Amino acid sequence: MAAEQTSEPRLVHTLMGSSMSGLLSRIPCHPLDTIKSRLQSATGSQYRGILHCFRSTLAEEGILGLYRGFGVVALLGTPAACVYLSSYELLKSALAPKGSELAFLGHFWSGMGAEAAACLIFVPVDVVKERLQVQGPHDGLHPSRVSAPPTYHGSLDALRVISRTEGIFGLYKGYFATLGSFGPFSALYFVFYEQARAMLAQATGSSNTDSLPAALTLTASAGAGCAASVATCPLDLAKLRLQTQRKLLPGEAVPVGHLRGFQHALQVVWQEAGFWGLFRGAGARAAFHAPSTCITFTTFEECRKVAQAVI
Repeated sequence: MAAEQTSEPRLVHTLMGSSMSGLLSRIPCHPLDTIKSRLQSATGSQYRGILHCFRSTLAEEGILGLYRGFGVVALLGTPAACVYLSSYELLKSALAPKGSELAFLGHFWSGMGAEAAACLIFVPVDVVKERLQVQGPHDGLHPSRVSAPPTYHGSLDALRVISRTEGIFGLYKGYFATLGSFGPFSALYFVFYEQARAMLAQATGSSNTDSLPAALTLTASAGAGCAASVATCPLDLAKLRLQTQRKLLPGEAVPVGHLRGFQHALQVVWQEAGFWGLFRGAGARAAFHAPSTCITFTTFEECRKVAQAVI
């Protein structure tokens, strides 16, 4: 058996590992994210479930329909993932030192802090991605929605149109809603993930969680991603509804159905479909996050080990 690594990874190792993980996880999992977004959108009730949404999108738009918004993710998702994972590792080293009895609190707040930093890059990516994902093949979002944004012809066109018509605040629409959704997800994810890794290390007799085999890292990340994604599904749904409506112009009358904020979005969904309506798309969200976090964190940990070995 190879000797366990005992040295702590440096920032350069973390940067190299994180730069590879984000993009590699997105390529196979983006279609699941598109399905989740469509199920949670204002017109998501037209779909009977995950398979129906998948089949309908594939029949009407082909494979490219499932990859709507991928361009902006490929362009900006890598630096966002780099900031996210690097920030978490830096915060964890300060807030959750090894051996601390309250390390889980450090993991919680490190996850929140990492998300706050990454959202500075990720929110514009998310706005463009989700508007493209819920856009239909011909007329974009449902034409009866007055507050719906226009039809976009790809990621760069969406960036250009949103910047011109809604300004920088249009690209950062729902920043606090995104932080209110992804922040708790990241916080819970890292608590579950770190606890699962510690338990697996103890069960296998390993003295260092950083030396866990890839299969056990995959197991820890999959379970953590699934649990955190279901728990925070209502927050993600409200965030998506806010980000997929356009920013109103100064002095423009508020149209019927326009959401005023995070709490209003949750209230509207509750009125439309009750408690279970808040968890619409939870299955697709879990189906996306389980493999996505598996690939992201397993790739991150393994690439960081390689970087440690060569640098």
